[in-house]
Amino acid sequence: MKTRKRTPDKGAKRRWAPALLFAALGLALLAALVALFGGAVRDRLQRRQLRGMNVLLITLDTLRADHLSCYDPAKVETPHLDALAAGGVLFENCVAQTPLTLPSHATILSGTYPFYHQVRDNRATRVPSGLPLLSEAFRAGGRSTAAFVGSMVLDSSYGLDRGFELYADRFSAYNPLNFWGEIRKPADAVLAEARDWISRRAREPFFAWIHLYDPHAPWEPPSPFRERYAGHPYRGSVAFMDSELGKFFSYLKESGLWSRSLIVVVADHGEGLGEHGEETHGFFVYQSTMRVPFLVHLPFAPPRQRLTQRVELTDVAPTILQAMGFAIPSVVQGHSLLDLILGRPARRPDAAYGESHYPRIHFGWSELKAFYQGRWKYILAPDEELYDLEADPGETRNLAAQRPEESRRLRSLLMRQIAGSGAPPLAAALPRLDADSRRKLASLGYVTTTVPRSAELSRIDPKNKIAVIESLRRIKELAEQGRWTEAGERARRILAADPQIGQARIASANAYRAAGDFNRAVDELRAGLAIQGDDDQMLALLGETLSLAGRFQESLAAFEGCLAVNPENPANQNNLGLAYWNLGQVDRAESAFREALGIDPDFVLARVNLGRFYLHARRDGRRAREALLAAVASDPGLASAHDALAESYAMAGSFARAAEHWSRCLELEPQNFDACFNLLMVYARKLPDRKKALHYYERIRRDFFPRLPEKERRAVEALGQGLN
Repeated sequence: MKTRKRTPDKGAKRRWAPALLFAALGLALLAALVALFGGAVRDRLQRRQLRGMNVLLITLDTLRADHLSCYDPAKVETPHLDALAAGGVLFENCVAQTPLTLPSHATILSGTYPFYHQVRDNRATRVPSGLPLLSEAFRAGGRSTAAFVGSMVLDSSYGLDRGFELYADRFSAYNPLNFWGEIRKPADAVLAEARDWISRRAREPFFAWIHLYDPHAPWEPPSPFRERYAGHPYRGSVAFMDSELGKFFSYLKESGLWSRSLIVVVADHGEGLGEHGEETHGFFVYQSTMRVPFLVHLPFAPPRQRLTQRVELTDVAPTILQAMGFAIPSVVQGHSLLDLILGRPARRPDAAYGESHYPRIHFGWSELKAFYQGRWKYILAPDEELYDLEADPGETRNLAAQRPEESRRLRSLLMRQIAGSGAPPLAAALPRLDADSRRKLASLGYVTTTVPRSAELSRIDPKNKIAVIESLRRIKELAEQGRWTEAGERARRILAADPQIGQARIASANAYRAAGDFNRAVDELRAGLAIQGDDDQMLALLGETLSLAGRFQESLAAFEGCLAVNPENPANQNNLGLAYWNLGQVDRAESAFREALGIDPDFVLARVNLGRFYLHARRDGRRAREALLAAVASDPGLASAHDALAESYAMAGSFARAAEHWSRCLELEPQNFDACFNLLMVYARKLPDRKKALHYYERIRRDFFPRLPEKERRAVEALGQGLN
């Protein structure tokens, strides 16, 4: 049987073509649906994964964005932060809300603007108790919480400690021979504390805030960064900080925490470095101090690494809260960036706000406010400014006169943002600082008196006064070098033109104090109070200076004034106790010390003074040692506590224990002459040890002799002759 060869049916081809087309379309549609719903599933899984993560918030003080090589490779090599950014998310355009440490951290931890939380200076106010903080949300959510801060300016007395189980803010005691000695911790010390705490909580979710202060002036990078960036100590300090972060990141990876942590890295503000005449920060609101880095490490690979949208530091808290699944408080004014980070569609206004009230608070001059939208940045000042940031990122060409309509439009938006921000501003709260803390903050350039508002002064544009700021910076340098005569003369030249400037007034008074002229220091401070009213910082310094002058009744009146201005500050009760003691009113003195501890049981300085009081006024060695042992246990790094405890042991004849605590005191406070002299006495006469006695004799000759009065020099020489 023959078979016939079939030829292809062209009609069949035509019938199959639509079917194939529909199949292809179906597959394409299916692929699109898979992609669509697969992305949604992935998004849900990532959000769920984040909720169980540890959270590390790392704030880098005074760090310009353009001094990380992931932003600008031309200045500093920062390989460890670069690696974090390369594997995570980098926001190219983040705006700080203020160029000061405490106000900026209040913004970071609350998600609110300074015009709401009212923290506008590093010392004039504390964080209001009604401001919800990120740490409180974590604590309420059952997380372990801890903070590790690198500067006295974030001391717990300013109110950021709420919600933290541990707030590591202890610093070495103030050195009375150096009014301007720095009170800070380097990155390696802060990160060691953080690592120790984290290592004991590796199996439970935690929230840790780590604050590193190294890029803040004065810049003293260690080797090899000092040599590598010779002539650029700011860059060397940034590189050192990055190196220490690299070691910390390695620990997180080795311990398995890197893949189980959400890490957010931001700076609180930048640094002027001479741009616009500003060497440091706080005064102006230009990009040098307002553009900051913002990096995020995720426990999974993000869809996009570099995001160009303009964001703000107000966005940090709501982003972290949403990532953890916590409710975002209604007062939060920032926007969560979680959708952007996860590659999802997100709407965030292309606008930002910034301000500096520093010129207003400390000098009486006009405050500065900035508003960003699109390519434009507008600065509200007596002489307003407008910059096209795309064409002029260095803000060198003020276009306000050429573009008056743009300036008016942005000024209107700025005022509308402030007026329409929602809840009314919180009430400002006063900080609780002891005299020692005030001097410590003065060392950072932060403790300065406030100026009553004056219509005439408020019309002064800060741009026209930058020379005064630089002169104050020079005064600080002179004081650090012990050149108090020059510092005082320069301060008094400032006061001749601007008598309201508290920084200059205090510098002048401190110069008189350094020269031993306490009465002229008193006159200087009283002249300042006549202008500035009841400023509790200046009153406290006046009371202390009157005590040094032996004018104890007047000192009591000054400390009573401090208490009237700020009755909730335990330091004021402590100072009152000292004043009563000087006047021989021992019962009142003891009551005041106890009142200070009643306000704040952790106020260690009052416990030290109570111990000294028992030792000398009550002659009760047992109660003295109880108080002083409690003080040392509470703050092992407080030199004055070890000094007082050593004295109590020496008076009881326990010279070995006394020597132990005087040695610790001298470790903490290398310029403490009394501790060094007491050790010389112990080893020369009480526990004879010629080698140790010679060591302390030679140290006194080397470190203290030029400053010692003749009587003390003779006493040291007499001991030295007995050793030869």
